[in-house]
Amino acid sequence: MRWSQHKDVGPVRPRFKVNFCKFTNETRNSMEDASKNSDQTYICAINGPAAGGGYELALACDRILLIDDGSSTVSLPELPLLVSSGPEA
Repeated sequence: MRWSQHKDVGPVRPRFKVNFCKFTNETRNSMEDASKNSDQTYICAINGPAAGGGYELALACDRILLIDDGSSTVSLPELPLLVSSGPEA
């Protein structure tokens, strides 16, 4: 089951980019809070490419399993664009 899939935000309107980053940031914060305040261990399995917000959500988990099949990759392609949903300054 895929819970996150790549979305090229290059050709979309700036307002969508802001909302997309805000949603990813809020989701990641919720996952980090749940992990910190419970006895559960959160595990992410990456099977294929995990880029941008999808990889950031994976980073919020306690453990990441990267499937070694030759097609699994991780990246933060928005960094060169100076767009990130990461922690606020």
